[in-house]
Amino acid sequence: MNKMCKWYLKDVDASICVSHACKDNFTLRAKINPYTCFTIPNAVDTNKFQPNPSLRYPLNRINIVCISRLTMRKGIDFLIDIIPTVLEKHPNAYFIIGGDGEKTAILKELIKKFGLQNSVELLGGL
Repeated sequence: MNKMCKWYLKDVDASICVSHACKDNFTLRAKINPYTCFTIPNAVDTNKFQPNPSLRYPLNRINIVCISRLTMRKGIDFLIDIIPTVLEKHPNAYFIIGGDGEKTAILKELIKKFGLQNSVELLGGL
């Protein structure tokens, strides 16, 4: 696979990766000059993610923040599984989950089923 990458990418003038780790891996495997590979990290559109600060007080509340694409590949299934357990052990925990994806409906169902409206806040393209 590395040989195919090298062959396909031999005439590339520049490339973009989403993280420094991705850049390091890409330049190593494809034998690309690291000075022609640039990193532009993924970003969060802060206009879409505006938490309500009044929901996160008193100050002794434990805030757990996850901003990600809500898919199995990103591990959201694990988050969905642990939310009830964490809240059972730490009733003052508060989850702020930003993002959208195929697991959004499951998260909404979890919130409704367990009555977690005061403990879980969904932000993003929901």
